[in-house]
Amino acid sequence: MWRTTVGHLMQSAADTPALRATLLAKLKQILVQERAEITQMILAEHIDSFLSDIIKFLLTCFKDLASRQKCCECLSELGAIDPGRLDINLLPDFNCEEPEKSALVKRLTEDYLFKLLKKAVCQAQAGYAIQELFHECGCTGELVTKHCSSQGCSRQQPDERDRGALALWNSFRPDVRDSLNPYLSSKYSLRENATQPDLPIFKQKIEYRSWVVTWTAHLIGVFHTLYLGNQENRKLACSPIFYACRQVISYDIDTALFILPLLVLNVIRSGTTEMRNDILAEINAVLEGCKTFVDHPKHTVSINDDGQLCTQEVFYVVAWLTKWAETTGAQASARARVKRTATAATRGSAPRDQDVAQVVGMLSQIQQLQIAKASLNYKAYARSLMHLENHLRTLSKQQVELQNQEPTKMRRRKHEVPKLLRDDCVKLLVSENAEFLQKIFCGLDDPDSLSGLARLRQKTSLCEQILDHESTGEWNEALTCYEQACQYCASHSTDYKAYLQGRLKCLRNLGRWGTMLSLITSEVSQPSASGVAIPSELVSYGVQASWRLGDWARLESFLAAPTCPSDWECSLGRCLLSLQSESVDFTKNLAAACGNLTAPLTAASCESYQRAYPSLVKLHILQELEQAQRYKNASAAEVWRQRLAITQPSFKIQEQILNVRRLMCRIFRVPEEEATHWLSIAKTARCGGQFQIAYNALQQAIYCNGLTAAPANTQTALKYRLEEAKLAWAEGRQIAGITLLKKAMTSRFAEATSSCDDSYKETVTEVHELMAKVCVTLGKWTQQTGNAYHSIMPFYIQATIFNDKWEKGHFYLAKFMDSNLVYFRDTQSMMKVPVEQIESQCSDLVKTLSEYGKALTYGHCFLFYSLSRLLTFWFNFGYHAVSWPEGLHGESSSKHVEKQKVRIAQHISSVMQSIDSLTTTLPSYVWLCGLPQLISHICHRNSAVYNTLLVILQKVLTDYPQQTIWQMIALCQSQNALRRQRAEEILHGCDKRDVPKLYHECSRLCKQLLTLCTLPLQCKTSGSQKMTMSSDPALRPLLDMHDLSLIVPLQRYLTASLPASGKTDRSFSPFPSQLPTLKSICDEFTVIRSLTKPRKVTLTTSLGAECPFLCKPRDDLRRDARLMEIATVVNKLLKNDPDARKRKLYLRTYAVIPLNEECGLIEWVEHTNGLRPIVSQLLGDSAVQASVVRSILDPKNPDTFDIVLHKQPPIFYKWFLQTFPEPSAWFEARQTFTHTVAVMSMLGYIVGLGDRHGENILIDLSTGAAVHVDFNCLFWKGEKFELPERVPYRLTPNIVDAFGLLRYEGVFRRVAEITLGLMRVNTDTLVSVLETLVYDPLVEWGREQHDKSPSETENVDAVTTIRKIASVLKGRLDKSASGSQNCFTEQLSVEAQVNQTIEAATAKENLVQMYIGWMSWI
Repeated sequence: MWRTTVGHLMQSAADTPALRATLLAKLKQILVQERAEITQMILAEHIDSFLSDIIKFLLTCFKDLASRQKCCECLSELGAIDPGRLDINLLPDFNCEEPEKSALVKRLTEDYLFKLLKKAVCQAQAGYAIQELFHECGCTGELVTKHCSSQGCSRQQPDERDRGALALWNSFRPDVRDSLNPYLSSKYSLRENATQPDLPIFKQKIEYRSWVVTWTAHLIGVFHTLYLGNQENRKLACSPIFYACRQVISYDIDTALFILPLLVLNVIRSGTTEMRNDILAEINAVLEGCKTFVDHPKHTVSINDDGQLCTQEVFYVVAWLTKWAETTGAQASARARVKRTATAATRGSAPRDQDVAQVVGMLSQIQQLQIAKASLNYKAYARSLMHLENHLRTLSKQQVELQNQEPTKMRRRKHEVPKLLRDDCVKLLVSENAEFLQKIFCGLDDPDSLSGLARLRQKTSLCEQILDHESTGEWNEALTCYEQACQYCASHSTDYKAYLQGRLKCLRNLGRWGTMLSLITSEVSQPSASGVAIPSELVSYGVQASWRLGDWARLESFLAAPTCPSDWECSLGRCLLSLQSESVDFTKNLAAACGNLTAPLTAASCESYQRAYPSLVKLHILQELEQAQRYKNASAAEVWRQRLAITQPSFKIQEQILNVRRLMCRIFRVPEEEATHWLSIAKTARCGGQFQIAYNALQQAIYCNGLTAAPANTQTALKYRLEEAKLAWAEGRQIAGITLLKKAMTSRFAEATSSCDDSYKETVTEVHELMAKVCVTLGKWTQQTGNAYHSIMPFYIQATIFNDKWEKGHFYLAKFMDSNLVYFRDTQSMMKVPVEQIESQCSDLVKTLSEYGKALTYGHCFLFYSLSRLLTFWFNFGYHAVSWPEGLHGESSSKHVEKQKVRIAQHISSVMQSIDSLTTTLPSYVWLCGLPQLISHICHRNSAVYNTLLVILQKVLTDYPQQTIWQMIALCQSQNALRRQRAEEILHGCDKRDVPKLYHECSRLCKQLLTLCTLPLQCKTSGSQKMTMSSDPALRPLLDMHDLSLIVPLQRYLTASLPASGKTDRSFSPFPSQLPTLKSICDEFTVIRSLTKPRKVTLTTSLGAECPFLCKPRDDLRRDARLMEIATVVNKLLKNDPDARKRKLYLRTYAVIPLNEECGLIEWVEHTNGLRPIVSQLLGDSAVQASVVRSILDPKNPDTFDIVLHKQPPIFYKWFLQTFPEPSAWFEARQTFTHTVAVMSMLGYIVGLGDRHGENILIDLSTGAAVHVDFNCLFWKGEKFELPERVPYRLTPNIVDAFGLLRYEGVFRRVAEITLGLMRVNTDTLVSVLETLVYDPLVEWGREQHDKSPSETENVDAVTTIRKIASVLKGRLDKSASGSQNCFTEQLSVEAQVNQTIEAATAKENLVQMYIGWMSWI
């Protein structure tokens, strides 16, 4: 209900600005009331897009000055939600098209002038503008009355001009027409008061509004002058439209901002050289206004809001012109290619080409480096990076051309290796501009790029060293550098002040507040500073140190200083001081602090949520301050815990929140809570690698509550000792960490175990939870240090005793026991198990399965690992246990053998019973997550296993019939008779009423889709061809299928979500209650140009949406389905990992539905285009033909690859500039591209994915993400080609160049390491997904023999392949797995393995040997 109300509120607020503040106040009330549910939505596995819509709405409302305060209040109630959990695009549509005359009039009138009619102050000016616009278009009252009114409808056909005027009038909404009707015949006039401004208009401290209005009015006058001199020129036809708005822009800046880029464009292409120079001078004047660009890393530029907004507008105009030139030039080139003849091409495109040339010439005079520096000063880091890269790319191109040009008197040899390679030139330029790039990457909070820059940099200056240390959190090292720098600077110099601020920042980040105050005091007390006011920067640092120390007297003195700035720290200090003193000024100070955040939020609302996030964290803090003051206490532990959980899991963010919280606890005298917050700070600092701060926080946790080194309170003591031990372990003092935990456990063991009786099973105290954590931590640590089995096992067992309902305790116990099941870990070992070991191993297996089952019962944090291992053990055990009792023999008496058989049979029965019990204990959605593994074993030869499997599958089918049927339907079409029989037995045996109907519909649909797949089609053209089903009798039954109960098999409808709480919930529903069903199938389908001629069909849902799918014949899509299952698991792992979530790492997945062993259905990936078509379009006529490349490349000479690259340099980076002209969108898209390429490269590497040519890698046109398709060449199949593939994945020049100037260093490398590291940790989980191929092998793996088998058999090729994948995951490489000439027998680290694959993927020796169709130079 509240969602509907909020939706109405947002719509009403958007439509009625006058009521926006009132509606936002109501929205805040709802957010407060529904806080618990909203928090659950935020922490859910898949966050509800409705929350993103709310936040986007609130941020866009910042454009309204009157609504900003209320927006801040609503955002503070929501809290600083982790950007990694949201998908918010704040950027407006960047439309650079020049509208036609009528379209321009419509938009100006309807979107701008119509709204101004309601404002009395400018009603006359708006009315005059509308009147003149209608007059210019010939839209008169007489014409409208004659042809549009019911009384005066004329039979006479209007002429062409009148038809255009009537079309314009009818295009307005009815309510708009009613308001505009009087202006069709009005006779307003204006009193001209125009004055010529002095050029350039921009001056220091000019108001933004004044500058925009004055410049726009000036350009209107200039353009009108051109029009009066040549009214026949069609380029000047829009001048009267702009001239009509010459006075209304003084009252409405939005109108001025809309027409400003259009005016600049028209004056550039139609004006004189002097006019163009005036525009250039205006742009340069704005950019020069922020020319302060110094080399000190800690220099801060004080920039007023008006100057920043002026610069932002100049940035927008330049970007708009750049996009217009690129788009218009591309359109002209396309027309020229289509027309073919030189005369037609010239006649059609010459005027446009001339316009483009004028704009490009103008833009070339604006230095990219100047814009980059200005952007950096205004903290527009993405824009700065974009223009700096453009500058360096241009510079490198010039240098390469200069070095490689032909000598005057010497003819160059054909296909000569270039003297200077472009990559070498770029690396040199990057090194020379390293400090500039460092500042940009620091501003973007991009540590990956900073690490990559450090690898490329050839020399390091002091400032660069400092930035390196700061970016990696090495504050002690940075402090040392600053102190050294201060020794060589005069105390009154600018350098010294900058380095002094750097020292203070380091001390702040080290938590050495007392030292900060001492340093500030010593600086202020120097003789040279006597009689001089304290610098505002020192006051700000003094305020920070004072309130963190709780030194209220010192804080008050700093805040009373005349130079005290109005920055965030001082505003927060005033709030805390008034809270401590219970001053009546608290509300006023809080409002002032909130008001200071509106300016940065307004600027960020036009760019990205990430840029707004630091300000949202501050709003988060202010809301908690307000709540604490209102209720006069700080006892909101649960609410604060939830609010902290939604924030970005980084020390930089959470440290601010926790420090304010612990100070509030001190103000309200709650020492126990203050100690808890100090421990939280210690934990956050430890996880962030800030060990010194963590140690200081631990000491404060003792002293703030008057505790001793051994606190009396068991709960507090355990928390302290656990954190103290973890800190020791993190610092590399492993033995000290274990010793500390053992002491804590020994001293508190008796007290904790005294309550572990029968009543404890119902309620678990916090002490028991802490003891369980201590035990698990000790178990993990002693296991890592190589202790014996008997010394580790008791820790894990004791953890489950202390907290029997804790998933983590049971999981780690099961995992440890799993590692010791020597003979049951895989099929090969199980076949060799000695008879004397069967009993003991069976007993351990029962316990292991029981613990995995309990872990699944109590939570799902380790669901995929636990479930995959449980099923693997069960199926493998059942497969081989059938022959164990019969295989017993030996020298023992027959009586002894019989007893042994009985005992083994009992153990086998115990294993089966442990699984049987889970069929009722675990909810169906848990089994659904392992459905592919379950389905692959329906031909299991052990009847007991199959009977239990039948129960599980029918349970899942009963609860989730839609999803299960789509995954099982292929079994009903299997060539294996037993597989078909058992699949039908499962489907027919389900007693749910709607299952037979769904099965019947799905079976009919699949048969018809198979008919479409296998139907011979005669294509008349070489390209893709559209056809209709109604024209072929064989396809009409498919067309006749409509109004089915079956859901459309989209990936998002087939993948189960999990409870946000992390605990297993039997009442949880993993899918929405209403999913769209199949309404009909479109008549038209497309036959794609390909060897197999796949068919693209469109399914229409019950909601009216059209969902395209690809019916693919002659391809075993179970291979694609397995890879998508692995990708889904990898996405889960990435989402749960803090580092991966911060970078928003993911793989684009889509549904793959095998219909049988040879055909299937693939969800069409919309809004994409292939890498090769994009590059070909960018190259145009300059593309080097493949035949030329073939004549140059020599597989035995890697240098020939450089020749090809010199002739065809990388160009794909331009696609990002053209598609995403707004810098923030450009940076986000490029990061997304780099991330997705890195993640998929690692996944493809471990499964031997090949044939990654430019058609099989798609690019998402809306996000820039790389999407891989067509996984036919899997499991190192490419190594068996006639020309074997030499690279582990595609990392060709165009892809590498699109990563940016750092290439694969930095972002790509770090993301690859994160991804491979996660997959290595979860090797067993990933391998279990592929184990389905062991018992349901691919056609190419000798499936004919498998189909003839009466029961389940193992496929040798599948087992070998899976073993190879596991080996690659663990870093044990060989030549075939790595593509390298080296052989590795030892396990490589993740970093070394990633580096080895990068070298193999980019080596010219490998790329030059790839087959020509792969296009290794693209």
